[in-house]
Amino acid sequence: MALVVFAGTIGRSVIGGLSWDNMQYLVGLAELGHDVYYLEDCGEESWVYDWDAQQLTNDLAYPTSYLQDCLEPVGLADRWIYRAGANSTGIEIAEFDAICAEADLLIAWGDALTTWRAAYDSPRRRAFIDVDPGFTQISLAQGQHGLHKAVDNCESVFTTSPRIGTPTSPLPTYGRQWHHLWPPVALTEWPYVPDAPSQGLACIMNWKGFHDVEYQGAFYGQKNAEFEKFADLPRRITREIQMVQIGADAEELQRAGWRVRSGEELTRTPSKYRELIQSCWGEFGIAKHGYAAMQQAWFSGRSTCFLASGRPAIVQDTGVGAELHAEGGLLTFRTAVDAARCIAEVQSDYAAHSRAARDLAERTFAATEVLPRMLEIAAR
Repeated sequence: MALVVFAGTIGRSVIGGLSWDNMQYLVGLAELGHDVYYLEDCGEESWVYDWDAQQLTNDLAYPTSYLQDCLEPVGLADRWIYRAGANSTGIEIAEFDAICAEADLLIAWGDALTTWRAAYDSPRRRAFIDVDPGFTQISLAQGQHGLHKAVDNCESVFTTSPRIGTPTSPLPTYGRQWHHLWPPVALTEWPYVPDAPSQGLACIMNWKGFHDVEYQGAFYGQKNAEFEKFADLPRRITREIQMVQIGADAEELQRAGWRVRSGEELTRTPSKYRELIQSCWGEFGIAKHGYAAMQQAWFSGRSTCFLASGRPAIVQDTGVGAELHAEGGLLTFRTAVDAARCIAEVQSDYAAHSRAARDLAERTFAATEVLPRMLEIAAR
């Protein structure tokens, strides 16, 4: 058994999907028998969007209440610290520093540790997990200071892209060997749901959550830059399709035939997010423009949740189709015509695709299958 400190962004995200992206690791590590602690370090100040007040807040009470609500159901109610400057909530700082001194591994998830404190040097090994492949490497190449700190202080670096660092990738590597890691899903928290779905296809998306980038003359954008290719999809299919979104023009989407629903309301907590996914017929996934353009086989942690639930995932091809060779349950498309054809294929034998979705999750994305290899590499 190893003592593992996982640094994430649950309290700062205060949204169910991103919380699960972190929690899959926490649950998976615990299920493997490891002693797990959660760290969230905001740097000098904690600025979080308060969904209730509809404004930013630097009061630690809001994000830490949300964090506690996320971690208590998975057995980590008293195993976390939330830090901002000299202030903290949860485990006392001195106690947490002692935990770091005993830790076998510190995992920095995405941009969780742009502030690096002396205590984070104490664990025997440190690992960085890139969850925004391509954009992360470009940011490093362009000198993003906070990200450099985390990557430079980690002996091993992982990415959810299986192509970065290979001869087929045009992207920079920052001089590091990037080990591939599929986004894990904790199958005990995401069981197969045999019940007939009550909702139609769901496209869950944050319209423009991050920044566009340019690299060597190429533009890499967000989902808003990619959506126009598929805007008329509702008119091409017979099944209802809903857009569960944050930040989009709802009236424009409705005119195009989409059933528009509030992502803020339906995905705010981990439990609401899971309820939404498990009530849906399947996923219709549009990738960031950059992921589609880079073709580095990015795959979403959201899609793994659909698959684990036995809900087929119909997703835009980022190169992942050629990597996974799925025989049902997961279908990829490049055009609206392709997407409509994939939806019709799933409709023709939904039961088979539902079972194949769960099988793929168990075989490829189960946290208990994905994480041991990461831990083995990180321990070297």
